[in-house]
Amino acid sequence: MIPKTLDLCGVCAAKLATAYAIRKVAGGVDRKVTCAECGRRRYGGTYEVVLKGRKTGKPIFDELDRAEATQREEAR
Repeated sequence: MIPKTLDLCGVCAAKLATAYAIRKVAGGVDRKVTCAECGRRRYGGTYEVVLKGRKTGKPIFDELDRAEATQREEAR
């Protein structure tokens, strides 16, 4: 499962957090974005969105980070 990078407003990010594991990619202050979910121009940020684990309900970012690191090492 590859995380999708989306520009989201705060409201849509909160809605997606119920079914998906989200994490903010760029830290700092929110900026004006066109939300990928609702299409409105609002203050928001760039988030990585991935499904939560089915049984545990926990985000699987750690597994994705490990897999990504392995792929980088193999590419070298």
